[in-house]
Amino acid sequence: MHPCSVFVIDGKTNTVIKNVNVGNDPQGIAYNSGNGNVYVANVNSSTVSVIDGKTNKVIKSIPTQGPTGIAYNSGNGNMYISNTFNNSISVIAGDPNK
Repeated sequence: MHPCSVFVIDGKTNTVIKNVNVGNDPQGIAYNSGNGNVYVANVNSSTVSVIDGKTNKVIKSIPTQGPTGIAYNSGNGNMYISNTFNNSISVIAGDPNK
C-alpha cells in the first residue's frame, strides 16, 4: 500500500493549496484548536498522522490499532480515537511532543 493524501483547502478561495501525504486509508480527521494541529486517522496503516496547522506538514505519526473515528475534547486538549482492529479507544495528549 502507498500513502494517501489530505487536501488543504484555502477557506477564502475554496481552492486546494497543498496535498499532505498521510497513512493508508484515512478515515477520520479532527482539528485541535488548542495547539493548531490536525489529526488524521489512517485505518490501514494503523497510525494517526499529526499535521502542523501552520506548516501543513506531518510532524508525527502515532501508532494505533486501525483508527477510524477521531474527536477533540476542548476541555482537556486530548484526542480520542476509535480503533477498529482491537475494539478500543486511544487517547492522544493535545501536545504531540509529550
